[in-house]
Amino acid sequence: MLAIVAPGQGAQTPGFLAPWLELPTFATRLAWLSAVSGLDLAHYGTEADAETIRDTAVAQPLLVAAGLTAVLELLPSPSEAFRKVGIVAGHSVGEITAAAGTNVISVEAAMVLVRERGKAMAAASAAWPTSMSAVIGGDRDEVMAAIARAQQLATGGERERARGEFARIWDRIGPDGDPLHRVSLAHYMADVQDDTASELGWDLQALEAADALTDERAQAYHHTLAVRGFYPSLHLNIAADYDRLGRPDDARAHLDKAEAALVHLPVGGYGDLIRSGISRLRDRLG
Repeated sequence: MLAIVAPGQGAQTPGFLAPWLELPTFATRLAWLSAVSGLDLAHYGTEADAETIRDTAVAQPLLVAAGLTAVLELLPSPSEAFRKVGIVAGHSVGEITAAAGTNVISVEAAMVLVRERGKAMAAASAAWPTSMSAVIGGDRDEVMAAIARAQQLATGGERERARGEFARIWDRIGPDGDPLHRVSLAHYMADVQDDTASELGWDLQALEAADALTDERAQAYHHTLAVRGFYPSLHLNIAADYDRLGRPDDARAHLDKAEAALVHLPVGGYGDLIRSGISRLRDRLG
């Protein structure tokens, strides 16, 4: 059974559609959805900067179009694609993707709906200050709770605010503070940087903090955590940074370490996600 989970606003990143648009059928379908929505989705998904695609009027149609077109590309018979899906779920605007994915509405109707929804939400936000928030409860570790709140800003598309919050928390814990706090914050901070060199700096900070972290400390926060399980992702992130910076030898060195640490990840779910990322970067590096 196939399960499709569609993300909400904040999942978009600059250039995220570039690899997909190398597929002719994807490009053709996206062009049709661009015509339906009245937006140049290929431009927004490949060339537009983070601030531009943060605009709700752009982000929401872009994410719905990306989700629907990706599903059609992944399944062998596009005309029957959505009938083959056993479970569909969507977060926030992803509910529109899910609605089209279960034939509740047509793909074209989904694009018109999300275009009007995005425009209305953008207009409302311009008329009165707004923000996205989440209720996070039950965390006895105040610093980890603060990091989680800042990460909610990032996942909501408010990268600049998240960066500011992470910086304030970092000032509070310091470069020699609790390794669990440091590895968690640095890992998330890397994802909200606007340039790869800065992202690499934070990813290296996360790796350094992991080296100082013990299982005892990690499991005091959550009993399932094991430090060895952090390393595949940490080294993969650093390898990807080095690749983007044009340093393939350094990228391969960290990719080798990520691969060696895979034995500590379970099969399925998160483990398979990291394995897939390592495989794709390995293919890219040759």
